[in-house]
Amino acid sequence: MQLYLIRHADALDSPDDFSRALSARGHRQLASLVKHFQAHALLRPEEVWHSPLRRARETAEVLGLGLGWPRPFEETDLLEPERDPQGVVNRLQGVSRPLALVAHEPLLSSLGTLLVRGVSWPLAFTLRKGDVLALEPSGSDHPGRWVEKWHLGPDLPGRGE
Repeated sequence: MQLYLIRHADALDSPDDFSRALSARGHRQLASLVKHFQAHALLRPEEVWHSPLRRARETAEVLGLGLGWPRPFEETDLLEPERDPQGVVNRLQGVSRPLALVAHEPLLSSLGTLLVRGVSWPLAFTLRKGDVLALEPSGSDHPGRWVEKWHLGPDLPGRGE
């Protein structure tokens, strides 16, 4: 099983954090990611979960449309920014298909760290806006742990801003 942790792309400022839409820069970030992943076929979830915040939903929708992800996507409050990553880990039990989680900081970095190290602090990862971290189970050496496959973002050389 592959697990893709995807931080939402850049969003507009707004006093209402819940309804912040993607910015023009965020759309450019996602266009860069779509172009890269179309060329390299690295991001192939069979299931997509996103937080209820607008910018995460829009990020999932843009990537899904550009990369042909299966629908419907699942919205879950487990992916809100300040949630305990253990709730997501518990929900992952029994999931066997490649899964993309589109969410926020600080949740995603602490979740990735928890999956790889078994503790959520100190952080092993920092996901910037538009970053994608791919993990897979480590196998029998460390049951329940995961390993990093790759970590890409829209601002890497040759791929965007």
